[in-house]
Order: sequence, then C-alpha cells, then structure tokens
Amino acid sequence: MNSTKRLCLCAVLCAAALTVFVIEAQLPLPLPVPGVKLGLSNIFTLFALMYLTPREAAAILLIRIILGTIFVGQPSVLLYSLSGGILCLIGEIILIRLIGKKFICEISIFGAMLHNTAQIICAALITDTPSVFWYLPPLLIAAGVLAGTAEFTNLRENPCPSFAPEANTGYAITYERQYFALDEDLLAGMVANHNGEMSDDGWLPMNAKINGQLHPTDADYADWYARAARGYDSWVEMTAATGLPLAQNTLLDEGDTSTFPSIAMYPSGMIDIPDEYDDGMPYTPKFQEYPAGFIPIGRGDTPDKLYLRTGVLLDGYNVEIMAVAYLGDAPKEMATDLYWQKSAGLTWQCESYPMANGNTALIPHCTSNPNSRPYIQSRAYFAQDGILYQVYCRPYTDGLYYSASQENIWAELKVVLDGFT
Repeated sequence: MNSTKRLCLCAVLCAAALTVFVIEAQLPLPLPVPGVKLGLSNIFTLFALMYLTPREAAAILLIRIILGTIFVGQPSVLLYSLSGGILCLIGEIILIRLIGKKFICEISIFGAMLHNTAQIICAALITDTPSVFWYLPPLLIAAGVLAGTAEFTNLRENPCPSFAPEANTGYAITYERQYFALDEDLLAGMVANHNGEMSDDGWLPMNAKINGQLHPTDADYADWYARAARGYDSWVEMTAATGLPLAQNTLLDEGDTSTFPSIAMYPSGMIDIPDEYDDGMPYTPKFQEYPAGFIPIGRGDTPDKLYLRTGVLLDGYNVEIMAVAYLGDAPKEMATDLYWQKSAGLTWQCESYPMANGNTALIPHCTSNPNSRPYIQSRAYFAQDGILYQVYCRPYTDGLYYSASQENIWAELKVVLDGFT
C-alpha cells in the first residue's frame, strides 16, 4: 500500500472512530462516574493494528481521543479514554506479536478487558472511591469477556489439564452447559419405545444409524438409549417437537435434503408389528431415512442427553450440523469435551471466527499433516444457549479425496456459520 492510500485509510479510520466515540459518549452506563465508556471505538484501533503499523494505530487513537474530547465537551473523558485506549493498544500490540494476527477475536476481547479495567482503575484513583471496582464485572460482560462462548485447548501443548488429567493429545472444547426438559409427551413416548412398546402417538421402537462424519463419542455409543430415536423432515420441525432452544440457520431452508439423509431408522424387532400398522402411522415397518433427527443417550430410565443432527447439500457441499443437548434439572456448569485423543501424531492450531450473530466459532486446523486427511479439519464448534454445536463441510462428489482446496472448504464453512441466527 503506497503512502497516499495509507494516509487516506488513516483519515477514514479517524473519522469513523470519532463518530462512534461521540455516539458512545451519549450511551448511559450504570456507573456514577462521568466520562467512562465501553470503548467501542477501539475497534478501529484494532483494525489499524491489523492492516497498518502500530505507529499509525497510535496516531489514530490519539487523534480520536483529543478531537472526541473537544466535541463531547467533557474534560474527564480525556483521562478515561487515554488510560483505557493506551493500555488497550499496548496489550493488543503485545498479543499480536505473541500469537499473531490470526486470532483477532481473542485479541479483541483481551483489548476490551484492558480498556475497561484501566478506566475503572482511573476512576478509583480520581474519585478516591475503591467501591467503583464493583462495576467492573458488568463492564467486562458488555465488552464480551464473559460472553460464555466455547474455548479451545490444545492438549499437546497443554497436557493433563485439571479437566482431563490423563489427556495429552488432541484438543478440548470447553463451554457453559445447560440442562433442559423435553416435551413431556415426547419423553413419555421415548420411554415406551425404549421399553419395547409402541408410543401413544404411534411410534414403534426404532433403531437408528447416523450418516456422515459427525458422530457421538465412543463412550456415548456404548450408552445408547436404545429404540427411542426420532426422525423429522427438517431442523425446524425437530426444534418444535423437542421444545429445545436450538440455533436456527437460514441456509438450512435453502439446502437440498433429498441427497443427504442425516439419520436412518429401522424397526428394532422388539415387538410384533400390529396388522393395522400401515402408511398412515409415523413409520411403516421398514428402513426409513430422514434429513433431521436425534439419538438419545443414557443408561437410566430416561435419556441423559440428545445428539441432534441434520444435513443438507448446499452450494456443492455436504453440510452437517450436530448439537448435543443435556437433559435434566441440574444447574449450569462449565463442561469440556475431548476430540482426537486416539490420533497422537496430529498437532492442532485453532482459528476463532466471529460469526454474524455475534457468537464466536472455533475452527481447529491440523498443522502436522494438513493435506493428508482434510476431513478432520473441516469442522467448527460453537456454544449457544448452553448447547454445543458442531458444523462440518465437505465437497459433495469427492468422498474423502477432496478436489476443493482446504481454503475453499473453510470459506464455505464460514458461510454456513454466518447463517446462524
């Protein structure tokens, strides 16, 4: 980029940052300290760090703060903005040098944390009121620090953590798990099927088989809550039937479900099929395939969790979505799932992708042999409303031998992620 273009970009960033700065000054915050702000205009400082130099980013920061203070007319704004902005800038520069520009989400969250922490410290010193530190948690929440998205842990680089003391390969996904109550009639029917009986709404006990790449863990396969699976014509229909707050995706309605059945079901043979059982019932006594459905897991009288799945053909890619929803009345808790524990030779690096709905998806990249088995790194994880999701993409016609580049697969994966509402 030549000097003229750099100067123009700096001017545009200054103008945009100044506009947000002035608007932000009018937003009320639950703080009895005038001049403290959320620091939304620091977005432009981060952009400058990504595409310009630290010196130019610092210049944009100072110009924005000085002119913004003049426009707002509050002298106290200068102190709080300087303390927050400078500490945020220094922290982001250090973090970029340590982990690189690829992890923009983590850098942004870290900068927001430093910005608001610096403002609270400044307020405590100026007002001689240590009690203002009680306002730090809500400010951190507003900055996105405590937003509760999923977190990635590289178990090769961080072996034997407290949540998995014997793990030293693969990676872990940590998220805030919630527990849910299923629709009562649906649960009663599943229990009846599990016990080898027909449900009140006519479902026979059905075994199930999953198609595609996303599957339950080996441990959960061993704890299958047998004969109680369900199939549906769409993800939306399954959401309504279960009553779970499943994340919706606008692209699911656009994809072709006829070429990619997500779940296959067939009678278990536990009971005699009634003579009157015909096409008017939910299932005929034969093999059935559905574009959406769930597999229940659990060894007790009722299932402990559900693996909910769907799959569509979208833009020449098979797209799979799988959610894991836990059942019961237990309180929220931090939970961790482990992946690729048996593939000791693989090494990983994680990309954090900011989704269009404000959530953050984790896309693990295999760094040890990225071209040998691309299917292992063509998936993403995110948590929403206490439910963990996996999203997977692969070219439709290629099997496991992809003609599409990994970059194109990731690009399609991100298109799908941005479709979630």
